[in-house]
Amino acid sequence: MKSAIFLLTLTCLLLSNGLNAQSYSDSLNGFDEAEEKAHILMHDVDSSELEDYLESARRKFIDKKYELGFYGSPGPILNQRANVFDCAGGNWDFEDGTLSGWNATGAVTVVNNGVDPYGGYPWVYPGGGNNSAKISSDRDCCRDGRLDRVINVPATGTTLFNFHFAMSIFNFPHPANQAAKLWVEFYDQNGAKLGCPQYECFYSSDQGAVGVNTFVETPNPASFYNPQADGDSPGTHPVTYSDWNTVSMDLSGYAGQAVTAVFRVEWCGPGPDWAYVLIDIDCPVNSEMTEESCLDPITATDELCGPANMATYNWMDSNGNVLSNSRCFTAPQADLYTLECLPQNIECSAASLITMEYRVNPLPDPVIDADNGCIDELVSIGEVGTHQNPIISWDWLVDGTLTEINQSFTTSFSSEGLYDYDLTVVDDKGCSKSVSGDLLIYENPIANFTFDDVCDEETLIANSTADGLGYQISSYSWDYTNDGTDDATGSQLMYEYPNDGQFDLRHTVVNEHGCSNEITQQVTINALPTANFTVDPICFKQNNIFTNTSSVNPVTDDAIVNYSWEFGDGATANSENTNHTYPNEGIYPTELLITTNKGCQDSITIDATVYPLPVAQFSATDVCLGFETDFTDLSTVSNNYTSNSVTLWDWNFNDGNNSNVQNPGHFYQNDGTYQVNLSVESNNGCQHDTSLAVVVHPKPVANFTGFDLYGCSPICPSINSISTINAPSEISNYYWSLSDGTTYANDKSFSDCFENLGSQTDFYDVNLIVESNEGCLDTLSKDNYIEVFHNPIADFYYTPEEPNVMDPEVEFMNTSSFADFYQWNIEFHGPTNDINPIVEFPLEPDSYTSQLIAFTDEGCTDTTVQVVTVLDKIIFYVPNTFTPDKDKYNETFQPVFTHGFDPQNFTLYIFNRWGELVFESHDTTKGWSGTYGSNSRKIVKEGTYVWKIEFKETMSDKRHVHTGHVNVLR
Repeated sequence: MKSAIFLLTLTCLLLSNGLNAQSYSDSLNGFDEAEEKAHILMHDVDSSELEDYLESARRKFIDKKYELGFYGSPGPILNQRANVFDCAGGNWDFEDGTLSGWNATGAVTVVNNGVDPYGGYPWVYPGGGNNSAKISSDRDCCRDGRLDRVINVPATGTTLFNFHFAMSIFNFPHPANQAAKLWVEFYDQNGAKLGCPQYECFYSSDQGAVGVNTFVETPNPASFYNPQADGDSPGTHPVTYSDWNTVSMDLSGYAGQAVTAVFRVEWCGPGPDWAYVLIDIDCPVNSEMTEESCLDPITATDELCGPANMATYNWMDSNGNVLSNSRCFTAPQADLYTLECLPQNIECSAASLITMEYRVNPLPDPVIDADNGCIDELVSIGEVGTHQNPIISWDWLVDGTLTEINQSFTTSFSSEGLYDYDLTVVDDKGCSKSVSGDLLIYENPIANFTFDDVCDEETLIANSTADGLGYQISSYSWDYTNDGTDDATGSQLMYEYPNDGQFDLRHTVVNEHGCSNEITQQVTINALPTANFTVDPICFKQNNIFTNTSSVNPVTDDAIVNYSWEFGDGATANSENTNHTYPNEGIYPTELLITTNKGCQDSITIDATVYPLPVAQFSATDVCLGFETDFTDLSTVSNNYTSNSVTLWDWNFNDGNNSNVQNPGHFYQNDGTYQVNLSVESNNGCQHDTSLAVVVHPKPVANFTGFDLYGCSPICPSINSISTINAPSEISNYYWSLSDGTTYANDKSFSDCFENLGSQTDFYDVNLIVESNEGCLDTLSKDNYIEVFHNPIADFYYTPEEPNVMDPEVEFMNTSSFADFYQWNIEFHGPTNDINPIVEFPLEPDSYTSQLIAFTDEGCTDTTVQVVTVLDKIIFYVPNTFTPDKDKYNETFQPVFTHGFDPQNFTLYIFNRWGELVFESHDTTKGWSGTYGSNSRKIVKEGTYVWKIEFKETMSDKRHVHTGHVNVLR
């Protein structure tokens, strides 16, 4: 199904291109399927994908064979003719950062930086601008790429097309027909491929480098330089790269035609094995297109450069003088220069000498004519230079603003200053030059004058106060008759008018630069007034009330309008009726100067009396809270000018209380600083008050706390003052005392130890007196603050004093003192709370530790320990008869001991009646069997025998001897 769809598509494509429809097999004529299969399998393609890769190879073969798709013709060119190349705006070298002007297909981008990871060459052509184009990539995302551009070849002259490229190729060992390649092909204006020029560049295992001889192989595989590089085994095969190369193509054979240049980069499909190209294009050059340029305005020279990729360069001036053999040289002046150059690396044609012309045009030479002027006056500005080529535009910038586009103009300025102007002229060759200059605009003077209105029969004096604003005033003139004609000159005018009335006076001034200004003011000749006023005496610092009673007899409409008071202390006022406060007591001659609305004046002087204020002053005692503050009046009053005395007192204690007594006393309820005010009044009703900060020092608040304040004797409490006092006072002294008369040093705290040897708790009252740094005191007593509990005295005895194993019962007699309850810990018996316990000890001699703990209700204790010893008792039994007759009953004589003997110190003697020793034993477990000796079998005769026992008691080293009789029966 996949093959059928491809065949149908192919047939349609063939028909649409005007080709005869053929069978699928006819279209693949020339396709070596076995060779392609071997090529695909060489790339380790999975066998399940082999058919897909073969199908792709067949499609590529047919596309190339019939020039379809990626390999297709760009088509016929319509409406593409132009007489010149647009080198400045045509984006031949991608300098606008886009592919504008080009037709891009597939993987084509514009780059502005980067270094090739394999070859280390820059991705932007070093001899070009800021951008180059990149066709294809080393990633599977961006395989084949193509760039097309129409070139309108001029009808005459030699036309060269130069491009520059650098290339990197994944170096999988391919023969030439399978290698990744760069193709450069041209198509005529009908879309037919041209046989020449053409160019291809690649690197193959059978042909090596094709297109350039600068290919270099990397020492490491591709993934060493770019771990993300695609390709068949990029970790195995290296990369072959070529740094920037230049290729020239002669398009003169297509003069007057439009051709299309096609740049195409294609990959090897199965790998995929890639190639990519960095390319930069020069604008085409034509030998008969004269390049026009202008001299540089700064250097008066011009840098001329011929086309790139020439084998030789020969620059000549208009006289045929050879100036340089380099591609670029500096033209020293305006002239028509000729360049003869021989191209190199021309594709498809032989190089021939090309002659080109470069015209360097002279710059225009503008000259400016401008006059200085005054503010708001028109000034003329114009360009009057002589130029080799006609000027087509004038651009004037005055003070940084585009002002005019004509050759000359007039303008005015509203402020003084140095104004910069810039002129740029452009001639019909496009050459421009700018010149700058400046002109001065001067400030006009300010006309003004001062004068005083005068009364009838007085001379008017007018003084010019004109301001030249930094310039010299050269003339002054006056017109006092108001007829338009100057009547006087000079900076001062003195003139007496013949009668009263109002007159216009004009004054004109001119400065050194001829700038002028004038002013007209009105002067008045007026009638005279009569001054008078009344004033009452007052106290110092009060306002004196001045009542005007002046008058005027009008000549026309004269009236008093201005009042000038001088109060005799340097102060003045200007109101008709006024108030004034004098700075001191005294008698002040006060003058009233009145002025009418016409400027006429009169004055009068009357004394103003100012009584002194009493000076309120007092002192106060410094006290602690709770004590009375005594206030003493110290007020005074002056009698320098008038007779005065203090007659009234008003005290404000600043706590809501007042007094009218001259020297009062007062109790404050709270500590602090009180601004006490005293107001006094003199016999003339003058008052004064003053305030004084009266301090009532805070009383300290005595308080203390402690720990270890109670306990069993002895205790060692620590007591610390936590007394407080209001700021800013401080507690400076501490006085401690106890109820037993003990006192302690002046310290914030104290510690001591107390012992109670009695039967009751001892209580101690603690008293603290604290004193502030101002001597204020407070006392705190805490009764029974320290409690020393009495201790009990533990004691006992027991009866009997020497208990023994025969009578081991012991009664403990508690003789403790000052105790409330008890605890006995008696070895063997255990604990008990009985007061007098009775304990029966075991019937064995031993010693028993007996402890008595006496307790008080407050938890105080005392302990005594005694050891009760149960003594051993000598207890033994001696039989008086035995029958050693071998009937197994009563066969031996043996003393039986129960307690009180040491078996290691024991001897039994048996004597007969004659005192002979018949038996001796040191073993309490071995008795007498009635024989002679312990080892004899001879039985003694029946009868009575004497026994003797010697042993040591266990209770001491005392030895005991006991004797008796024993009967032997048979």
